[in-house]
Amino acid sequence: SDLDFLVICKDNQHLRDAQKSLKGQYPLSQNIPVELVWMTVSEFERKKNIGGIAFEAFHHGKLLRSVA
Repeated sequence: SDLDFLVICKDNQHLRDAQKSLKGQYPLSQNIPVELVWMTVSEFERKKNIGGIAFEAFHHGKLLRSVA
């Protein structure tokens, strides 16, 4: 996809709840392919220095929103 968004959630329950709340609300654009990639905080912490989307997001990405 042209735009990849990494969504990081506290745990699996929060991840499932977030996925349900966003169901049917995207694609964000009809002209640009968009993909949401979901991870828990622990998964992101394990992968952020290994490679893949977690690595790219951690080292080169932009934080769009943070919710405590």
